[in-house]
Amino acid sequence: RRRMSVKQKLMMGLKINTPFKFCPFCPYITLYNLKSHIIRKHGFIMKEPIENNTKQLLSNSSKNHKLIPLNTVRDIVGHNLWQDPKIRETLHTLLKMLQVELWLGSWELPNVPFVNHVAPYVKASYMNYWCNNIKREEIDRIPNVPNYFGSLIERLWGAGLQKQLTKDHPLISLYRNVYWMTHPYQPKAIKRYLATASRVLRYVQDKCIQNEIPVHHWLVLLQQPDYIIEYLRLREKLGQATRTTINYLQVLKPLLFHAMTSFPYDDPTFPIVDGVPDHKVIDGFKYTLDQLLKAFPEIKKK
Repeated sequence: RRRMSVKQKLMMGLKINTPFKFCPFCPYITLYNLKSHIIRKHGFIMKEPIENNTKQLLSNSSKNHKLIPLNTVRDIVGHNLWQDPKIRETLHTLLKMLQVELWLGSWELPNVPFVNHVAPYVKASYMNYWCNNIKREEIDRIPNVPNYFGSLIERLWGAGLQKQLTKDHPLISLYRNVYWMTHPYQPKAIKRYLATASRVLRYVQDKCIQNEIPVHHWLVLLQQPDYIIEYLRLREKLGQATRTTINYLQVLKPLLFHAMTSFPYDDPTFPIVDGVPDHKVIDGFKYTLDQLLKAFPEIKKK
């Protein structure tokens, strides 16, 4: 059975005696060591050697567990209240009394220095990206206006949308076999197509785990159309072109077709009822495809 997250415990009103540890780069909170989380989720922004720099970064919090990201404070207070310097000054005084410091950020108050516990350990490109995002904050608050500051790939990495399933994941392996039959002389194209599918499915897998949906088999990943659509919309919000979204769908569409036809016979672990693939599972794949076609009608023309 999975342990409840800190946020789940807080939402349930449970008392927590152990000090919280806040990730400096994302909303993750834990009662345990942050090292593995930072290396796994944010290693790409850390300076080399990654493990040593992560250890040095966290040594700041080993003396004082009350280090929290600026964004956490700002999000709790709310953007409008944060704009009031008197409220920021009151908060700064209160948090100092409680021995709370920020990982990274500025109170924008006279004689209060910029707080910087991460810069010595992360790449300059991350610091530039972070500072530029702060400058763009007002624009980011306007609905439906994508953040075009910095490169698209940086924004996608920062949002955690570039993660992939493992190369030997059963579903990726099944799809790889299909591509080797249909594109035997195009290894680079195969790698690109599989990476596309893998990114979408990794997001779906993470959302399932986050929402306590058991992922006992790869079939679960293809029965979550809302998460797939959410992933593609998030990429578009960060600046991805519609053409690229269609390319993603052109990879997902045949994946679903093969899941309904050949994969059940290629995978001995696929549920079989009365000698044939479980029709309820197949119907789930059909439903996912239908929802994608409704959400992105332009794919029907392709």
